[in-house]
Amino acid sequence: MPRAVVVGAGLGGLSTAVHLRLAGFDVEVVEGRDEPGGKVRRLREAGFSFDMGPTIFTMPWAIDELFSAAGKNPRDYLELLPLRPFYRAHFPDGLVFELSDSLSDVLAQVRRISPDDEPRWVDWLARAGRIYHLVERHFLDRLFDSWTDILEPRMLVAGMQMDALTSLSKRVARQFRDPRLRQLASYQAIYVGASPDDVPATYALIAWLEAAQGVWFPRGGMYAIAEAAARLCGDLGVRIRYGAPVERIAVEGGRARGVLLADGTRLDADAVVSNADLHHTYGRLLGETPRRHMDDARLARLEPSSSAFILYLGANRTWPGLPHHTIGFGPDFARDLREVFVEKRPLTEPSFYVCAPSVTDPALAPDGSTSLYLLAPAPAIAHGVRWDEIADAYAERLIDRAERLCLPGLRESIVVKHRYTPVDFERDYHCHAGSIFGLSARFDQTAFRRPAPRSRDVAGLWLVGGSTQPGGGVPMVVLGGKLVARDVVRHLPA
Repeated sequence: MPRAVVVGAGLGGLSTAVHLRLAGFDVEVVEGRDEPGGKVRRLREAGFSFDMGPTIFTMPWAIDELFSAAGKNPRDYLELLPLRPFYRAHFPDGLVFELSDSLSDVLAQVRRISPDDEPRWVDWLARAGRIYHLVERHFLDRLFDSWTDILEPRMLVAGMQMDALTSLSKRVARQFRDPRLRQLASYQAIYVGASPDDVPATYALIAWLEAAQGVWFPRGGMYAIAEAAARLCGDLGVRIRYGAPVERIAVEGGRARGVLLADGTRLDADAVVSNADLHHTYGRLLGETPRRHMDDARLARLEPSSSAFILYLGANRTWPGLPHHTIGFGPDFARDLREVFVEKRPLTEPSFYVCAPSVTDPALAPDGSTSLYLLAPAPAIAHGVRWDEIADAYAERLIDRAERLCLPGLRESIVVKHRYTPVDFERDYHCHAGSIFGLSARFDQTAFRRPAPRSRDVAGLWLVGGSTQPGGGVPMVVLGGKLVARDVVRHLPA
C-alpha cells in the first residue's frame, strides 16, 4: 500500500486525504494545531461561538461530493441551512438592497431604483450562467500543468466564451447604468482577494452561482465543515496527528521522501502533499533544497491576495430583522478599492461586512444575544502599516461605521470583543503577507495561470490550497483536494 503524508488539516488537506485513502493509500495528516480546519477555525467565549475565518458558503455540492465519493450520506455529517436573503446591502445614500434566490424580488428592487437596468440584470445573470457552465465543464475537473494543456482546441474555444479578456469592473460598467448596481455586481471580486479592476469578468459567474445554487450555512458554524471532514477521515482510516508541526519536508535525491516533525519524528512517505501556504512550503519547509522553478525570485513576484481586519463581538441584545450577511458600503467604494489594492493601506472610511450566525443558528449565542463577525477588507502586509499600533483605534472606527449604518446601539451592547489583523493571519497560519486567499486572483494568477499543484522542483511533492489550482475559497480547495489526489495517483511511480 503506497503511503502519503498530508501537511496540514485544512479543508484542502482533509479532502486530499479522503480521496487518497479511497484510492488505496495509507494516509496520515500532520497538523500543528490541536484541531482540524486551518483557517476554518472557531472561537468560543461566554456562550458565544464565532467562525474566525470563512463565513460565506456557496457550491454546497462540492462538499457533498466529498462524502458521496466515500459512499456516505453528507447529511449524516453536516446539516446545511439555506439563507434568505443572501445579503442585505446598505448604501451611504440610505438605499437598502437585498439579494436573494427570488428573482422577482430582486428585479422589483432594481426596477424601483433604475428601471432601465432591469433587463440588464436579467441579461447579466444569463451571461453569468453561461460562463459558470463553461467553467464547470472545462476547468473545475482538471489541472493544468503547462501551456500545452490550454492550447487544446476545445479549451481555447471555451476560454474565448468566458469573458476572460476584460476586467470585471469594465464589464460591469458597460452592463449597468446605476452606480449602486455596479457595486453590487462587482464587490464579489473581494471574495477572491482582488480588485474588480484586476480580475477577469469570468468572475461574474459568482452572481449566477448564488442565485441558482443558493447561499448556505452549516448548523454549528463553518467549523462544522472541518469537523465533518475530519470525522470522515477517521471513518475511512485516515490518521490525523494533531500538535505535530512540520519542521521540514525530507528531500533525498530530488524527491520528497516524507516529513520531519518539530519533535524530531520522521514520517516516511511515497508522496507528500502540503496544505501549508505556498510561500511557506517552498521558502521554509523545503529548507536548502534547490528550487530552479519556484525560486525566491519567483516567489517574490507572486502577488498575495488581500487580507482582513476582523472583530468578533458578542452583543447582549438582538436586532430584529437582522440578516445573516450584511454589507455596508462606504461613501467612496472606488477609494476603498484603491486604498486596499493599490496604495495598500487601511481603509479611511471602511466598507465592511457583518456576519450574524446566531440569527440562523441561535445555539451560537446566549438567549437574547447575538454573535457578530465584523470585517473590513485590508491590504496584505505592506511596509509602513503597523497594525499593532493602529488596531484598537481602527476597531472603534469600524464599530462607529456599523452603528451608523445597520447596528444601532452596538457599542454599548458589547460583552465579548476580540480582533484579528493581517499580522495575526501571517503569524497563526504562515500566510504570506497575511493574505487570506493565498495568491491574488488577478489576470496573471487565475485559473490555469495559477501555480500547478505538482511541484516542478521536487518529485513526489504536491501542494493543495488557495494558492494553487483551482483557486481559493472553501468549495474550491475541497475540489482541489480531489484533483490533487487524482494527480498523485497518476504520477506516482508504480
